Amino acid sequence: MSLAPRVSTGNARRAAKAALEKELMRVNTIRVGSLNVRGGMVHDIGEYEDYAMKLGYDVVAIQECRLDPSTKLKAKGYKVIRQEAEIEDADHGVLFLVANHLAVGVTREKSRVPNQLWIRLTGMGTKKDMFMCSAYMPQETATVKVRTTAFQTLLDSAKAYAAVGEVVVMGDLNAKVMGAVDAQELRLLGEHCEPGKRKGNGSLLMRVMKEANLVSLAGHVRPPSSVPLAAEAGYWWTRKDPKSKRVHAIDYILISGGMAGEGSNFWVDYTDLNSDHQLIGAEIGCPRKVIRRRGRKAPRRRFKMDSMIQKSSSEEDVKAAEEARACYQACLGDSFTGFRPGAQQADTCDCVGDCVCMGVGDFVCRTMRAAEKSAGSVEVGRKFSRSWFDDEVKQAIADRRAAHAVFMQSGSEEAWTEYNRRRRLCVRMTKRKKREDWQKFEEQMEGAFQSNDHRKL
Repeated sequence: MSLAPRVSTGNARRAAKAALEKELMRVNTIRVGSLNVRGGMVHDIGEYEDYAMKLGYDVVAIQECRLDPSTKLKAKGYKVIRQEAEIEDADHGVLFLVANHLAVGVTREKSRVPNQLWIRLTGMGTKKDMFMCSAYMPQETATVKVRTTAFQTLLDSAKAYAAVGEVVVMGDLNAKVMGAVDAQELRLLGEHCEPGKRKGNGSLLMRVMKEANLVSLAGHVRPPSSVPLAAEAGYWWTRKDPKSKRVHAIDYILISGGMAGEGSNFWVDYTDLNSDHQLIGAEIGCPRKVIRRRGRKAPRRRFKMDSMIQKSSSEEDVKAAEEARACYQACLGDSFTGFRPGAQQADTCDCVGDCVCMGVGDFVCRTMRAAEKSAGSVEVGRKFSRSWFDDEVKQAIADRRAAHAVFMQSGSEEAWTEYNRRRRLCVRMTKRKKREDWQKFEEQMEGAFQSNDHRKL
């Protein structure tokens, strides 16, 4: 009989809850971003998902997608969250890319407003839920009624969600708030704002920030000297007009005032992503423990030795298996010509006495070489990838970004023309690669059908 003290289920549950809350007391952060893609979501999804994964973004808000409601969209490493098809605005459209390791705690809110998509990130322990919005607001050229209605709807939603949790608003808000005029605005906007006179949308957005207590992260972070494009301007600008060459800050990441002190950070990535808007990013507190899954194991090669196994007792299968085994034996004989066990000496291992490490390694290499030559191999455990997003497309993207960097430095008409040429080349190449990839897939389907290969079908 065990003499160990018994622990009640209630005490164990309370101890587990206390340990979880203690773990969540530490600042747990996620990387969020926002980008206006200018209608390039379908053709440039490979570039966007590759860049977001490379920089480790957990949540990316996308605006001006211009997606047809019936278009199916998938992103490697991310869950795509869109509005319902019946309320999607065909001219613009917004969505979220949520990393797979975080998607388990994310749900879409039932919002019926076009170009304003809300999602809920469920909190753990005593942490409040976080509500994120990807928003695309009307431009200054829209009517006063349209602009006022859109910002009032955003305000109502933000206030309702702020009453039960934390709020994060991201997107192209088309608002020039400019600098603060009083102490309250200075607390919300910060010191590093775009200079100038506030426009109509700017006043509407400022009202939203005041009544919902939302803080703009851009103005609270001084652009470092390592980012000369922003340091020279004195503020984080997010869009450069291709004609007038003027820069403005119209993209925002707004967070609840209570989150501003949790080690938040802000930046603008001035890498060209085939849009006249820049990717804005921030590091904010997260209400749940973020567990990033380890990457898959490294790809390995599997030798197709099953060709040496007799499939049936038929004469053809018996003959095929014997020929495969004979070929393998012949390749082994060629591969092990000159092999002398014990002749290799190792001076880098930690073995004591007679060492056979090099001999075993040589034996394995010769065996694998014979198996590859006779039976062949396939790569297993490789990660999912888009076959059309190959090295040629990546090189075209690199050339386009280089041309964009030249334009950003010089601002000349010739540089802008060259950048547009590179951008059109990328779009045409992506379309061609997708078309060729689909044709190849159809040919494989047809071949599998003609050969009656049920496994491939």
